[in-house]
Amino acid sequence: MIKKKNQNEIIAILLISVTTALICYYFITFDLLDVKLDKLKTIKIIEKPYEIIIYRVHGNASVQNSIQLRELRNGIEKVLSNYGRYDALVSVNSTNRGLKLLLKNPVAIKSLDTIYVKLP
Repeated sequence: MIKKKNQNEIIAILLISVTTALICYYFITFDLLDVKLDKLKTIKIIEKPYEIIIYRVHGNASVQNSIQLRELRNGIEKVLSNYGRYDALVSVNSTNRGLKLLLKNPVAIKSLDTIYVKLP
């Protein structure tokens, strides 16, 4: 009878250990704050040693939807600007001084905004 009691205790301890390990694993790998990016466009700048990459940032619990411009130089991306509340890039044109972006804001009455970006 003592052996059966020890076996039950060992099984109970194993079940509690496995359950605790699974719960810890779930909390460690939970992606509440993981930000997802969609690359919308890559623009090669003439006579400049870098490229401009435009991303759509998907909102989550801590970040709202936005359009983000990044500079890619020597394999390193640097955030240049972030345009909150916008969820779509309608068009992008190069000008002498920078870029002209037409962005869509799904909440505003006038949903399309033109933004001029001066390049570094």
